[in-house]
Amino acid sequence: MDRLDIRDCKAVEEKLNLHFDSKINSKILLNKGENFGSISDVKVTDYNGASVVYNFEFNYITKDLEGGSRRFILNLYLADDEDQLFLQDQMNVEEIIKLDIYELKKYHFENNPSALGFKFMLLESIPNQDPIANIRKNLNLKNPQAVKQRIEKYLSKWRYLHKRGQKMLKRKEKYICVHEVKELAFGLNNIVYNLTLKYTTPDENEHLREYILRVYPNNRNLIKPTNEAQRYHNLRRIDIPKANLYIFEKSLKPLGHRFLILDKLQGTPILETIRSFNQDQLDSFMADLAMYLGTLHSHRSKKYDSYYVNESITKKLPFERYIMLEIKNTLKNFQKMGLDKELDVDTLYFYKWFRGHRPLLRLDAFSLVHGDIRPSNIIVQDDKISGLIDWEMSCYSDPAQDIGWSLFFFKLYENMKKPRGLFFSEYWKVCGDYNVEARVRFYEIYAAVKLYIYTRHTEDKQPEKYAKNIDFFTRVKNLVPKYIDSVTHRD
Repeated sequence: MDRLDIRDCKAVEEKLNLHFDSKINSKILLNKGENFGSISDVKVTDYNGASVVYNFEFNYITKDLEGGSRRFILNLYLADDEDQLFLQDQMNVEEIIKLDIYELKKYHFENNPSALGFKFMLLESIPNQDPIANIRKNLNLKNPQAVKQRIEKYLSKWRYLHKRGQKMLKRKEKYICVHEVKELAFGLNNIVYNLTLKYTTPDENEHLREYILRVYPNNRNLIKPTNEAQRYHNLRRIDIPKANLYIFEKSLKPLGHRFLILDKLQGTPILETIRSFNQDQLDSFMADLAMYLGTLHSHRSKKYDSYYVNESITKKLPFERYIMLEIKNTLKNFQKMGLDKELDVDTLYFYKWFRGHRPLLRLDAFSLVHGDIRPSNIIVQDDKISGLIDWEMSCYSDPAQDIGWSLFFFKLYENMKKPRGLFFSEYWKVCGDYNVEARVRFYEIYAAVKLYIYTRHTEDKQPEKYAKNIDFFTRVKNLVPKYIDSVTHRD
C-alpha cells in the first residue's frame, strides 16, 4: 500500500471515502435511519511531529432521501513504533465518559492502520469546543470540573464522612455532594482549590461549607504531602492559628495525585493587604506574628531534621556543617547562572562572609519551625492573623531561619521596615532565646540570595509566571543588591 501523503487533503478524502463506503465502517458514525453519503471538505487544522489533525464534512442520507451532514475531527497518529499518544487519548475518552465532564457525541478509535496508513481517532465536532483539547488538556489538574467529579466520587464512598474526616461534618449533618471546586493557586509544588460541600442539617435545610483541597502534582515525591500532614498532626496542641487537617490521601487512585483536605480559614493573605496598613495595624500584625512564631519555636528538640534531606544524612552531619553545605550549593547555582557577574560580587568572598558565622550555628537544641513564613502564607482578618498555612517545609531547625526568611520578605515593602525592634521585644516575651537575633542577619542574607536565584530563574524559564508576579519579582531585584552591598562593602 502506498504511503498516504498527509499534506494532500484530496488523497485523505479519497481514503476516507473508500473506508466509509463499507457499511460496517460507516455504521459507527451514523444514527438510526441514516446511510453514508460521502466525505468532503477535508482541511488540515493542526500538524506536529506526533499527529496531524483534519476537519471534514461527513455527509449522510436519511430514509426519506433527505441529505444532511456533520463535521468531524480526524487525528492521524504518525509514530510508527510508539502508540503512547493513541492509548492515552483512548484512556482520556474513557475517563470523560466515566466522569461525565463533556458532551461526547460520535467518536471512534481505529487501531488498524491499513485504512489510512496510520492509527486514527474520529470525534464529532461540537460548536465552540475543541474536542482534541478536551481530551488531552482539560482532564488534568487545570480543569476544576474534572477534579470536582473525582473528589465527588471519592467522598461519596465515605458514608461515615464525619468519622473519616473527624469533624469535617458534624454528627447530625448529612453530606449531599461536592457543590463546587474552584482553583485558587496553581504552583510547582502544589495546587490549591476551594472545595465547597453541600450538606443538610437535621431540619433538612441545605447548607454550603468551604474547605481547602491541596493537591501535590509530583507523584514521585511523597515527602512533601507526608511532611505537611505530619506537621498538622503535631500542631494540634500548639496554640497558634492554623487549619484543621481532615483527610490525607496517600493513594494516587482517587485523583491521580496525593492530596489533603483542610479547613478554609477566614481572611486573605497579608500579601494582598500589607501595603494599605497604617502604623498601628503594622504594629498589631507584627506583635501577632512574633507571638505565634515564639509559641511555635518554644517547642524544642535535641535533634534537627530537614525538609530537603532524609534522616540518615542529618544524623551524620552536625547542623552547622549541613547549613554551610546548603550555602555552598546555593552559591554554586548563583555563580553558574552568572549572577555573580550580574551583581558584581566576588562569590568566594561572599562564601567567606557566611562561613564566618559558622560558630553561631553550633546549636545544642532546635525549634519547630514553619520553614516558609512569607506574606502569601499568612492569612489575616483586618490586622489580626487568622492562620498560618503551607506547612510542607516545616521541620526542627534553627528558629532564626523562620525569622530571617520572614523579615527579608517584609523588607520588600517600605512600610514594613520599621517594626523590626517591636518584633523581637514581643518574640522574647514568648520564647526566651535571646541569642536568636545574632543569627537572623545571616539567614536574611541567605534568603536574599535564594530569592534572587528564584527570581532570575523564573524570569528566564517561566516568563508567564514572572509577568503575573512582576511586582514581587521587581521588589526582589531592587532589594537584593542592597543586601549584598551591606556585607561585601562595595563602593
